[in-house]
Amino acid sequence: MLAFFLSVGLAAQDYGYRQYSTAAGLPDARVERVVTDSLGYLYARTPLGWVRFDGLQFSDVDLPPAYVRDDVWLSEGEMDHIRQRYLRDTPYADTEILDLTDDVHGYRWLATSDRGLLRQLPSSFVTYSVGGGVSTITQQDGTLYIGTEGRGLYRMVDGSPQPAGQGAELEGLRITSLVADTSFLYVGTAGRGVYALGRDTLFQVRQRDGLPSNWVRKLLLNHSGLTVLTIAGDLAYVTVGDTTTQVSLDALGTKDLPSIVDMVSDSSHRLIIQLADGERQVESRTIGTLVSGLPAVRQMSLRRGTQLWYTTDDRGIFYTDLGAKPFRYARIDDRLLAGAEQYSAVLAREEQREVWVGTDQGVSRLYLDQNGQPLYARQYGAAEGFPVRGDGPTVIFADDRGGVWFATESGLVRLTNDEDNYRTPPVTSLEAVTLFYDTIAPNRVTFRARENHLGFRFRAVDLTHPEKIRYRYRLSPLEPEWSPATTETSVRYAGLPGGRYTFTASASTDGGNTWGRPASYRFTIEVPLLLQPWLLITGVALISVLLTGAFYGYNRRMLRRQAVVRSDWEKQNQLLKLEQQARQLQMNPHFIFNALNGIRGLVDRREARDQLSRFATLMRGILHNSRQERITLAEEIATLENYLRMEQFCHPHPFTYSIDIPGSVNSEEVSLPPMLVQPFAENAILHGFSGLDRPAELHIAFELVGRRCRISIRDNGVGRAIAGQRQADRQPGHQSVAVGVTQERISAMGGSMTIQDGEPHGTVVTLEIPVSYEW
Repeated sequence: MLAFFLSVGLAAQDYGYRQYSTAAGLPDARVERVVTDSLGYLYARTPLGWVRFDGLQFSDVDLPPAYVRDDVWLSEGEMDHIRQRYLRDTPYADTEILDLTDDVHGYRWLATSDRGLLRQLPSSFVTYSVGGGVSTITQQDGTLYIGTEGRGLYRMVDGSPQPAGQGAELEGLRITSLVADTSFLYVGTAGRGVYALGRDTLFQVRQRDGLPSNWVRKLLLNHSGLTVLTIAGDLAYVTVGDTTTQVSLDALGTKDLPSIVDMVSDSSHRLIIQLADGERQVESRTIGTLVSGLPAVRQMSLRRGTQLWYTTDDRGIFYTDLGAKPFRYARIDDRLLAGAEQYSAVLAREEQREVWVGTDQGVSRLYLDQNGQPLYARQYGAAEGFPVRGDGPTVIFADDRGGVWFATESGLVRLTNDEDNYRTPPVTSLEAVTLFYDTIAPNRVTFRARENHLGFRFRAVDLTHPEKIRYRYRLSPLEPEWSPATTETSVRYAGLPGGRYTFTASASTDGGNTWGRPASYRFTIEVPLLLQPWLLITGVALISVLLTGAFYGYNRRMLRRQAVVRSDWEKQNQLLKLEQQARQLQMNPHFIFNALNGIRGLVDRREARDQLSRFATLMRGILHNSRQERITLAEEIATLENYLRMEQFCHPHPFTYSIDIPGSVNSEEVSLPPMLVQPFAENAILHGFSGLDRPAELHIAFELVGRRCRISIRDNGVGRAIAGQRQADRQPGHQSVAVGVTQERISAMGGSMTIQDGEPHGTVVTLEIPVSYEW
C-alpha cells in the first residue's frame, strides 16, 4: 500500500472528482475503508456496514471477498499529504481522507470522513481559463490566437493563454471571428468592425470605411481576399495594403434575398453561403444554384473540398457531396450522438476520416469509412472531462500539428491524447447457473439426459460508464454466431439435446467495437441409452445385414426368370428395369413391413419405434414403387421425404433439406417413372456432405412445364472435385452405378440430365423427363 502511495505522488495531474454520498445511495457519508476487486466492483465500509458499488447502485454485503480485503493502512500524515496534493484546488480541499484505492482502469477513489466517496474523473481534455467564454480560435505562424466574449484577444505562450498585447484598442473586445494569412491576423468583432494586425501595423475597418455593418458574424479568406459576413447577413470584400484598406460590397447584397447566416469556401475558392431559408452556391459574385427546403443551418464545414457538413439548431447533423448533381443530403442517425438535443459547432478535417460535432452533451467524434460515410461515434462529455455548458462549443479548430481545440463558455479546451485514457472493456463474470430455475453448484459440469433446462446469469462492471455496457453470448455448438448486443444479463435454454456445450458471454462499453474478457462455462448433457452411438450402429448394421441377404436372394431369383429373348429395344429396356430393380433390392413389401413392425413391438423407446416405423414405411414405398412402370408425383415425393428423414437419422453429418412442389397442379394427377431423384440425393449426402465444415443443405425442386417435369437437386457440399479425390483415395470397394443407370433410364425415355458445380459451393443436378396427366 505504501508503494501505491508513493506512485500516486509521482503521477499528479489536474483531475476533477465526483462525489458519491447519501444522495447517490451510500448508507453513510463517512467512509472508513475502500477496496476494489479484479472484476471491477468497489467495496466501501461505513459505520452502517459494508456496501458494494457496481457503477449504478450500492448494495449491502457482509464483507468483501477474502481475496480483496487489505489490512494495510496509510498513516495520518500520508493521508494529509495526499489531500493537499490532489484536492488542493477542488471543492473538497478541506476534506479529511481516510483511505484510497485504484479501480481496474487506474482511476483513484478516496474515502472521506464526511463527503462519502470521491472518484477521480478520467480526463481526455485540458481547460485553459481566460476569465470568460471563448468565441473563436485561429493560428498564425505556429501561434494559437483565442478570441473571447468581452475580454479581447489572447494567444498561447508556453502552454498558457496570455493577453495578445496589441494595444488598448483590443482590450475588452467581443471577438466573433479570427482568420490569418502570412501578413495579417484579421479580427472580427461585435460592434467594432474588423481589425487587421500586422507585425508593426494595426488597421481598423468600420462602417464609415465602407463595411455594411460594424457587427461581424464571420471572416473568411479566399481568392477574393478577406470576405466579411455581417450580423445582418451582408457580404463585403476587404483588401488590406501596406498603408491603406479597400472595401467593396458583394452584388448579392443588392438582390431581394434572405440574409446570409454562414459561409465556407470550397476547393475552387467558391463561396458556399447559407441563406435564412436555404442554401445558395455563389461563384465569385455570380449567383449559382439554389437548394431550398433545408433546416436552418447553424454552422458549416468542408471536408476534402466537396463534402459539406453542417449542424442545425435542433434537427441534427447533415452532409452532402457538392460534386453530385442533384444535391442529396443525408442526416446522421441520432443514435450516434448520445441523445443530443442541440447541435453547435462542426469541424470536418480535410484529409482525415473523422468529423467533430459539438452538442449540448459535449462533443462527438464521428469516424468515417473510405467513402465518407459515418461508421460509429465516440462521445466525450462530463465523464471524460469535457466542460458541458450551454448548447456546446461554439468553434472547433484543428491546428497545424493535428491538435483539436474547442471554444466553450468555460474557456479554451484542448483534446489530449485520448488513446492514453482508453478503457479496456470490462471483464464478464458468470454469476449463476440454474437448472430448472434452481441455482446449482458452479463446479457441476455433467447433467443427466432429462436435466436439459439450463439458465445463465452473467455480469460486467464499469464504474465509469455503467450505462454503456452491452452484452453478447452464445452456446456452442448450438449457436455458432454471437447474439446481437443487448442489455440483458441472463438467458435460458430449454430442451437441450445430449452433447458437449460451451456457454460464453462478454461485454463492451464502446458500442460493440471492442469486447472484454469473456466468461465461459463448459458442460455435458448425457445422451439417452437408446441413442448411444454404439447401440444405434449395432442396430443399423444388423438390420442392414438382414435386408441385404433378403434382397440378394430376391435379386437372384429375379435374374433367373429373365430367360426369354426379346428384341433389341425390349432387351435394353428390360436391362434398365433390372438394373433399377437391382439397385432398389426388391423384396416382398408386406414381408418387410410386417417384420419391422414385429421388431418395433419389442422396443420400449418411443423414438426407436418411430424410426423403425418410418424405415418400414420407406421400404414398403420403395418396393411398391419399384414394381410400377409409373407412379404419381405425390408418391414419389412421399417416398423421397421418408428417405431423407431416415438419412437425417442415420447419417453422422447433420443436414437440412427442402422439397418444392408445383402448386398449380394436383400432384396426384401427375405420373412419372419412379425412383429417379433418390440416387442423386444419396450422392449429395454420402459424398458432398462428408467432411463439410459448414451447415449442410439439400434443396429439391419439381417444376412442370407442359408435359415435361424439370427436377433440380442442389446441395452446398464439398463439390465434385473434392468428392472425387476422396473417392479415389479410399480403398477399392463397392462402386456405385446408380447414377449411370439412372442416366441411361432418362435417356431411354427421351429425357435429359446435366450435372454442374454450384455457386459458390456444391453440385447442381438437373433432370428433365416426360410426364403424363391422369384426367
